[in-house]
Amino acid sequence: MTKRSQLKHYIHSLTEIGDIMTAMKNLSFIEVNKLTKFLTNQEHVVKTLEDVGTDFFNFYPLLPSFPIESPPVYILIGSERGFCGTFNKNIMNQWLNEMKSNTQIVAIGRRLILKLADEFQVTKEMEGPSVAEEIPTVISSLSSFLEENSISPSFGNFHIIYNKMIDNHIITKSFSPFTKVREQKSTSSTFAPLLNLPPEEFLSQFLENYLFAVLYDIFYQSLIAENYQRLNHLNGAISKLEKKCLKLTHQMNTLRQEEITEEIEVILTQIMG
Repeated sequence: MTKRSQLKHYIHSLTEIGDIMTAMKNLSFIEVNKLTKFLTNQEHVVKTLEDVGTDFFNFYPLLPSFPIESPPVYILIGSERGFCGTFNKNIMNQWLNEMKSNTQIVAIGRRLILKLADEFQVTKEMEGPSVAEEIPTVISSLSSFLEENSISPSFGNFHIIYNKMIDNHIITKSFSPFTKVREQKSTSSTFAPLLNLPPEEFLSQFLENYLFAVLYDIFYQSLIAENYQRLNHLNGAISKLEKKCLKLTHQMNTLRQEEITEEIEVILTQIMG
């Protein structure tokens, strides 16, 4: 195989790789648009629940706080797939800044788990969502783990580290809902909310629903941030690939011109001979 043939084969391989990366970029773009719509609706749900919770605690501020019955839990939300830049590294660095002893770690996302494996003892490893449709399954598995380990949202003893969708900002969310409202006895409404359950039972069920709403909100934001990172990463890679192919094409054309010149010289030699 001549050098020009080798270059031609190499350019063809790079072009195929570029087509694959372009397809991945387009899928990420579609996923971002879909998730953005889901997130908008979910933010309305969370806001409505927060208004309900504020109303409730304004009239029932003296409900006892539940004791912390288990070590603090940190939920680290990484990515299941690659090509997302520093997405997982940022999560790990944030955890290093907040690392505490006697802490349970729940690592979500295969790529993040691989980064944590050599340095930290992870309590629970879980697959992360690759698309929006997988988020309910991940949340269900996470909820089962929390329930099995008696980690209740009313204890406020677990924290979530994730990438926020805007500017890939890293967030640590400590789940201790309505703490400020419970500490301040004020009423924004004249009438107490009408409950069909005893306040303690209502609180338990309400916080469970609120937790689910917040988790969906967080996972949507995390997956949007991941796909934004992937879009930027793939855009850069595709741009470099196109420049590489252009450079190799110039080299291949130069070699072809040299081959043509050599062929002409051979023909002229034969004629002159």
